Amino acid sequence: MVIETSQVLGHFPETIKPKNLYYVGLAYFHENQPAMATSFFNRFLSINQPTTKNYQSASSLLQQLKQQLPDYCLENSKACTQAATFDFLRNKDKGDLNIALLLNQYSCEAGNAKACFSLGFMHENGFAVEKNPAVAISLYTESCNKKYARACEQLGNLYQSGELVESDLDKAISYYRLDCQYKKAGGCEQLKKLDVKYSHKARPISRFPPIYPIRAMMNETQGSCKMLFDVSDKGKVHNIRATCTNKVFLRNAKASLRKWKYEPKVVDGIATASTDRTTKIAFKLN
Repeated sequence: MVIETSQVLGHFPETIKPKNLYYVGLAYFHENQPAMATSFFNRFLSINQPTTKNYQSASSLLQQLKQQLPDYCLENSKACTQAATFDFLRNKDKGDLNIALLLNQYSCEAGNAKACFSLGFMHENGFAVEKNPAVAISLYTESCNKKYARACEQLGNLYQSGELVESDLDKAISYYRLDCQYKKAGGCEQLKKLDVKYSHKARPISRFPPIYPIRAMMNETQGSCKMLFDVSDKGKVHNIRATCTNKVFLRNAKASLRKWKYEPKVVDGIATASTDRTTKIAFKLN
């Protein structure tokens, strides 16, 4: 019998009792999600005794899953990284973080920037490994080079404070600039505090999907609109121009874009209007 994970979790929406961890792991196992299944089986085994019902089954399945993880994470690094984060948050107070470490290692090797950051964090703080500042800095740098903003901010903090590495304000500022450029506010805020000028393009804060025109829906018409527009120094979209594959989409595409909110373009720390921004709004039937 195949168990739907959503059905299992539906019975335990807030707290999954220890005796039910096995069944949640089994659900993920049947849904071919070995990373999440591994996390739950490992947790089940850590708080149960060999004489507990389903202990031997969970142990056997865990060993089987561990063999699958390298190939799985290579093809599904995002899923493994999510499972690692889930496992870390649930188990960090218990000191049982070997699975989170393993998943982050495989995902980082597969090129996942977030996993490299998480692995660096584990090495920095001694979670499941000995503290190793050099390895942590190396992993943070690898993650930042892959444009993971949080890693850039962390490097900025470390170089500014002199923790793990020798204090270097110039390097700190360079990493804060990258963080700011990669759309994370922390780096921009640090640059403001340091009274350092910074720049970045206008970037969307919130988007609103378009309403599908009833006439197009009835005729099963699909299409898209290429949008050209300006953004004010307050982040408001205006002067919208559009070219659509079918004019039936034009009005709703413009109405959708007008609701978008932007962080305005910044030049040397000053909010500035920007022109000729482009985006594409698609109309597709499910």
